[in-house]
Amino acid sequence: MRILDPGLVFAADAAPFARALSIDEISGRDIVVGDRHETVKGAISLASLLATSIDDAVLLRAHELAPQTVAKILFTSGSTGTPKGVPTTHRMMCTSLSQIETMWPFIKDHTPVILDWLPWSHVFGGSFSVNTVLRYGGTLYIDDGKTHSRRDFADAT
Repeated sequence: MRILDPGLVFAADAAPFARALSIDEISGRDIVVGDRHETVKGAISLASLLATSIDDAVLLRAHELAPQTVAKILFTSGSTGTPKGVPTTHRMMCTSLSQIETMWPFIKDHTPVILDWLPWSHVFGGSFSVNTVLRYGGTLYIDDGKTHSRRDFADAT
């Protein structure tokens, strides 16, 4: 892979991406899948990872992470040219979330539920929404981009 060489690839559902997850460029990487992992050879189910107990080795590794360790690469949208990978460190993510909590102190006492339509290459969608839900144990709904009627929302309640 020319821009980034990931060690892990995630897909919410294997079926639509089964062909892409089977190409030579993906070999040697861990593939984690939310649904229908069995359709991709060697894929690991997200449910099995979530069911794994946290042992002392995991806790030790978490404490060894330095603040300047890169936590993720946020790719820009490419609106001004080729998308660029922006390294985001653990310190950057924690500082941003601390700033949010300073502005909105109520957030630590209310589990957030966020409906987001922004692409994850957008700082607000890829950092604020995802990180806030992770920090406070909230729920993130991703809008599929289709228009909805009031009836759709009434039926969901």
